[in-house]
Amino acid sequence: MILFREMQAERKRMLLACSFAICLATVLLTACSQPNMSATPASTNAVLSLSSPTGTAAFLASQCHADYVNKNFDQAIADCTEAIGQDPNFSYAYSFRGQAYYAQGDDDKAIADYNQAIALKPNDAIAYASRGSAYYAKGNVDAAIALNPNYSIAFNNRGQAYHYKGNEDAAIADFNQAIALNPKDAIAYVNLGNSHQAQGDFDQAIGDYNQAISLDPKKAATYDNRASAYYLKGNVDQAFADYNQAIALNPKDGKAYDGRALPYRAQGNYDQAIADYGQAIAINPKDTTAYDNRGLAYYYQGNCSQAKSDFQQALAIQPDNEEAQRGLTLLSSATKCVR
Repeated sequence: MILFREMQAERKRMLLACSFAICLATVLLTACSQPNMSATPASTNAVLSLSSPTGTAAFLASQCHADYVNKNFDQAIADCTEAIGQDPNFSYAYSFRGQAYYAQGDDDKAIADYNQAIALKPNDAIAYASRGSAYYAKGNVDAAIALNPNYSIAFNNRGQAYHYKGNEDAAIADFNQAIALNPKDAIAYVNLGNSHQAQGDFDQAIGDYNQAISLDPKKAATYDNRASAYYLKGNVDQAFADYNQAIALNPKDGKAYDGRALPYRAQGNYDQAIADYGQAIAINPKDTTAYDNRGLAYYYQGNCSQAKSDFQQALAIQPDNEEAQRGLTLLSSATKCVR
């Protein structure tokens, strides 16, 4: 379960960022045929010009959006800041800049911009939902739902907030509502599966992930999650199959290697487990979970010096890492490791 929690924490920001992308695409509906954030600066500018009397501000905001799509977040912030200078009452410029701050992990500045966007446009449910993602608290998402009870993304976001607070019953209710409003929302099914898995209802979780995969069969993370459910249910063969599929879809998915190593370790196949943890570390050298777990695999293999090295490396990266601390304590008390 330690690995599953780490996998969920890693996905937290990814899923929320995806939810916000869909939110923003709603604003740009006339410029994009699909909600994929791929509007060109010119088409985005055409929509934004309806909201700002200043053509320059609209153009700069469209550039801000294009920079965000290209992951040039610093330039996106600069463009939106200039747009705000041209038109201080341009609410979407604040929303776009908030998006860039959010992508950089600067939630406080993102919230400040969403607050300003809401002050300028109090009935903008999208701005409330976006701020709810940054706050990760139900109160602001509640406001979005109150403004638009048919807004599935707000239910999805509030469900995530409940999930990370451990209130799975409330999370499940919100995810089910999001699905009722948008039956083709693969992310909502993934989130629903995560909550069912957290409750120990692995069969239901697997069913939810099946639905998500039927809607989006190329999403590696969903196979990761379903593999975890299969493994925890005791279906090791199916867990291996799903981890392999996740890796095939995304060979840079370090968490899939982390996950696949668990059943290898449980089977006593320490060499293969160590190899998978090594792959995860090669992808992300700061993956403390991989160091912790590889240290345990080395310990069970009888290689105490390598185990100690991995636990120490995990602590060097994360000094308050309790798993690594317990690992070193285990080594110090283990007869086979005392010389």
